[in-house]
Amino acid sequence: MVSKQDSKSQVLFVPQYFEVREVGKTIKSTKLQYVWRLRLNNEDNTVELFTSKLTSKKKVVVNGKVILDDKM
Repeated sequence: MVSKQDSKSQVLFVPQYFEVREVGKTIKSTKLQYVWRLRLNNEDNTVELFTSKLTSKKKVVVNGKVILDDKM
């Protein structure tokens, strides 16, 4: 594991996990889910990005809360 600590703000960042999944309903490869798990300041966090190849829709979910749900 890699950790980074900034001497000014004392931020601790430890990446833990990354995965890409095909999650389309009918054709799995048309929608991708990127999952990052990381430890930030001694708290576990999960960031998910869903992206559709057909509609260009994007959705960002952080710790189970939808942050962005938009067609770009």
